[in-house]
Amino acid sequence: MQNSRIPPFTESKRKKIHNPNQHPLPSRISKKASTRIKPSHQPEMFSSDSSEYRALRRNYLLLEEESFALERELKEVEVEVKALEDEKVELLDKLVVMEGLVDP
Repeated sequence: MQNSRIPPFTESKRKKIHNPNQHPLPSRISKKASTRIKPSHQPEMFSSDSSEYRALRRNYLLLEEESFALERELKEVEVEVKALEDEKVELLDKLVVMEGLVDP
């Protein structure tokens, strides 16, 4: 006896819909397959990756050093700006005092 509320099982539901944007999964490589890679190719791969890493690391360190130098320079300029603002306030205070002493 079938339940009338449950639709009968159809073959179309079992078929997998292929998505054209979906990429196939990479095949798994066993330990034996990884040892089959020729040793002569491994150092070349690692040396190119290593040299690229060293170049990127060197560029990063140079940029970091430049950043620290710019931060130091910015702090020096900020200190100089603060000193000039303080001097401006002092001069304005003196001007107010001098204007009070002179009658128009």
